[in-house]
Amino acid sequence: MMISVLFGVRKESYAGEYAPEVLAARDEFCVEENPENWQAEVERTKASLASEMQAMGLFNIAVDGDAIRARLLSTPTIKGTLESK
Repeated sequence: MMISVLFGVRKESYAGEYAPEVLAARDEFCVEENPENWQAEVERTKASLASEMQAMGLFNIAVDGDAIRARLLSTPTIKGTLESK
């Protein structure tokens, strides 16, 4: 599964002041179903944050959709031992 992510870095007073931020994100299925909507959101976000950002860019990131699904739908377990005082 591919995730399209718009990252941005805020204008800095010194190098490394801010970490990159996720400004918008969509999975490949949302982008394929409605690419115009995704492009419009990217353009709208870039325009609204232009004065605050030093740089913005789109990145496509591959993730394991099955692993994410398994993790989301699994039941968390806590392992440990009980000790009495």
